Amino acid sequence: FDTGFIDAAGASVTWPEQFDVMREFAQVHGRWSEYHQDYSWVKLVECAEFYDYEFEAHSSLEDTKATAHCFWNLIN
Repeated sequence: FDTGFIDAAGASVTWPEQFDVMREFAQVHGRWSEYHQDYSWVKLVECAEFYDYEFEAHSSLEDTKATAHCFWNLIN
C-alpha cells in the first residue's frame, strides 16, 4: 500500500521482493469474496487483534509496530 505513495512522490526506488502482511493475513483470516474470487482484506487493527496486539491506530509509529507484530506472527 505505502509503496504507491512513495512512487507517486517521485522517489526513485527499486523495490525488492515484497511480503504483503495484509495480503498474507487475508488468507489466514479466511474471508473469501465470491465477487473478487480472492480473500478479502481486513484492517490492520483486526489483524493485530487476531494476534493479541493492541495499539493506537493511524499513528505511523504504532501502525509500523503493529505491522511488525503481525508479520512476525505470520512467519512463525
